[in-house]
Amino acid sequence: TTEAFNALLKTLEEPPPHVVFIMATTEAHKVPATIQSRCQRYDFKRITVDDIFGRLKTVADDMEISYDDEALRMIAVKADGGMRDALSLLDQCIALSEQSLTLARVQQLLGLVGKEWLDRMIEAIQGRNAADVLEMVNELIQSGKDLQQVLGELGMHFRGLMIFKAAGLIDGVEYYASDSDTVKKQAAGFTQEQIVWIIRRLHDASSEVKWSPQPRIAVEAALLEICQWEGAVKDQSAFRDKPGISIDEGRIAQLEKKLAQVMGMLRQGVSAAPADNRGKR
Repeated sequence: TTEAFNALLKTLEEPPPHVVFIMATTEAHKVPATIQSRCQRYDFKRITVDDIFGRLKTVADDMEISYDDEALRMIAVKADGGMRDALSLLDQCIALSEQSLTLARVQQLLGLVGKEWLDRMIEAIQGRNAADVLEMVNELIQSGKDLQQVLGELGMHFRGLMIFKAAGLIDGVEYYASDSDTVKKQAAGFTQEQIVWIIRRLHDASSEVKWSPQPRIAVEAALLEICQWEGAVKDQSAFRDKPGISIDEGRIAQLEKKLAQVMGMLRQGVSAAPADNRGKR
């Protein structure tokens, strides 16, 4: 508060020689200029995957833990820029992995679906193989995977493909250590428009799963819709070229048109009925 800052300001103007104040905030813009002018400011940023990976290797080596590089990189990616989270995850995995960290074991402990499953899913979507898609969803449910986590991993994978399509950066596909040939092959099977639409559909499905009493249905419906991408966006594309009309407005226009047709049929039926009755009399 302003009052608290004013009270602190007097102390900062004449600080005791044996005291050092360290203030941390995620809202630096709320700190008055009179306070900031008497401080040394350090802005902390998210730590890169490579930096976290290097630190995890050092820790594992010091603890004399055998590990696979891919397993540590998986933990580094999962930490999402936080070194503390990465070390906590490493500690959990070491405690449950019996002194040996493998990629499969880390995936299991973190509840991840893994690169192999994602590659199979991408192949099934590109081939429009609905049966394989449903079977892979069933595999995850039988193994107890969190469906929201699954959608998140799939969305991150498509994000990597989107970045590669836009800028040709293999480093953008950092969620899993995918080789360049695999990334190029998968990206070639989609247009940029398709990838963007798929990411949005996965995001919508994640929201549906959160509140749905039957999360499985929401996931299966989303993935089947993605398999039939052209059919799903056919109605939307009819309005995309019209300026000033959004997709939602287009859907409303379609519904209004259908309603008008139904009302017209009802009016014809009502007007025809008295005439028939008069003729019979």
